[in-house]
Amino acid sequence: MTEKIKSLLLVLLVASSLLLTYQLWYGQQPAELIAEDIYERIVVERPRPLEEVVSPAVAAVAVEGGYYLLNKGQTEYDKVWSEILDVLSDQDIIPAPEGIPETESATVLATFYCSPTLPSGQGSPWLTAHQDLLISAISLVSDDNGFWVVIQDSNQTNSLTFPLGSATETFIIATLRLVSESERTIYQALDDEALQSESEMTIAITAPLFVPAGPVNLDKILLYPEELDRDLLLKTFFVDYNLARIIEEKDGSLIFTDGEKGLRLSSVSLEFSNPRLEEGRVSFSYLDGLNSSNNLFSYHGGWPKNVRIESLTSTGWGDSISYVAQWRMYSGLYPLYTAIPTKAIFNDRGMVHYSRSLYYGDAVVPLNGDQIVLAEWQKALAVALEKFSGELPGYIATVRLEAIHPGFVVTESGGDFIGEPVWFIQLNGRRYFLRAESLAPINEEDFR
Repeated sequence: MTEKIKSLLLVLLVASSLLLTYQLWYGQQPAELIAEDIYERIVVERPRPLEEVVSPAVAAVAVEGGYYLLNKGQTEYDKVWSEILDVLSDQDIIPAPEGIPETESATVLATFYCSPTLPSGQGSPWLTAHQDLLISAISLVSDDNGFWVVIQDSNQTNSLTFPLGSATETFIIATLRLVSESERTIYQALDDEALQSESEMTIAITAPLFVPAGPVNLDKILLYPEELDRDLLLKTFFVDYNLARIIEEKDGSLIFTDGEKGLRLSSVSLEFSNPRLEEGRVSFSYLDGLNSSNNLFSYHGGWPKNVRIESLTSTGWGDSISYVAQWRMYSGLYPLYTAIPTKAIFNDRGMVHYSRSLYYGDAVVPLNGDQIVLAEWQKALAVALEKFSGELPGYIATVRLEAIHPGFVVTESGGDFIGEPVWFIQLNGRRYFLRAESLAPINEEDFR
């Protein structure tokens, strides 16, 4: 009898061990995994197709005396870019093996400059059949032999040339002709030679740069901060934000924290951080990084009009490397600079940081008063170089001119948010904001 009892107990122990093992592997998930699964399904906006949210930063259309600049949202840009997209998405189109024949009749009609660069290859909406390209520029070229699209790789050594059909050629040329016949600000392309005549310092440009060739008048504009659904937004960061500790700051901003990650919400911005994910690496591709940045921006606020992704870069070293994506709101051709940048930092482990501060209106409303006359670019550059020299006395190496263009900074006056016209200049990573007319510097501490 005793032996039977022992055998029965042994069978029960083995059965319970098997049952527990089964539950461990296939049974109910831990609460934190269930919560994470719920978290992933709560989004502000479903991600859009990548080709809708990533496009060239600017198109330069050749006209007499310089260039007209176009960007996304303008009718002519959208029409021509749509035709180019058809070429880039055609898997059966074959590039011309010898490129464009070298003839004196070849004319570059327009160039689309891509920032961030567009990756080709499997899974990409651009040139799926051509691997390992990072498209930096796309030119439309006409000559006696036809009409061509020239794809320039970011390393400036590789290019692909595709012939276009007569119907596409007719449509694009007609659209560009309308641009040429319109009244717009003419821009000139800068080069190293033109810059050397403006300063005794050695200056080099690191990317295509365009500046107004004549007078430009700008208005101060009335802006409105983006309005987000706070409750919905909180759910995209916290499984149950009711369990998070809430801290109210003097200015009315709210901080939500669960002890690991934190979210600060103000009337004009949000800032999220998850420091425990900083020690992560990036093992996915640049294309996957673009897709991830699109997902994150969509999940945590969505895509308002006139916002575009400006850059996707990597940061860190050793075992801590992350992608950094940055977005910016535009008013026509001109970017808006805010106190808190709109950007995300992420890696294999997840999102380390996310901040968002966007201003816009259904229509841009100029403020009453005289228009501001933009100072000449040469004077703006001279002021920036003087400030640069003051910050780095004795500097004798080459100065990299990384950006120079008009824009707006967001300031506050009498309770209103104002877009103040400025010159933005970046030298060796140092940023300078100069009032558009007087060229007096504006401190970034005064931005909103």
